[in-house]
Amino acid sequence: MAGVKWWSGAILVLAMGGACGGGEKKVAEPEPVAEEEPEDEGDEMIPEEKFGEIQRTFERKSSTVARCFPIAVESGEVDKNERVAVSLGLVIQPDGTPTELAILGASKRSATLEKCIIESVSRWEFTTLPRPLQYSYGFKLQSF
Repeated sequence: MAGVKWWSGAILVLAMGGACGGGEKKVAEPEPVAEEEPEDEGDEMIPEEKFGEIQRTFERKSSTVARCFPIAVESGEVDKNERVAVSLGLVIQPDGTPTELAILGASKRSATLEKCIIESVSRWEFTTLPRPLQYSYGFKLQSF
């Protein structure tokens, strides 16, 4: 994947939650990771509140990604009792458009699940930014 080359040195933080066995199942909320910006992108700083707006967009729209899990189960690629952690990388353009979406990692590989997540997030609109921002986000998916 030629468009994913800039992710090679990325550090991802994915909050992994849950414990085996009975009791209440708690899944930790994934933490977003803003990637270091390439120096040739310009020196214009992205205001801190923009990162909060991006985080809130992921939280607000994550239900559209959650709909991908049953589709992957129906395809037979994921078992309905599994929990799948998926890391998504993208570039948010100054107009808020997500581009260069790619699955950076997953606890269970599923082409159907990955395609559905990318298609879902590609339709989102993020806050406007002074310059492009490389960003990653982790999703925890399971049946309800």
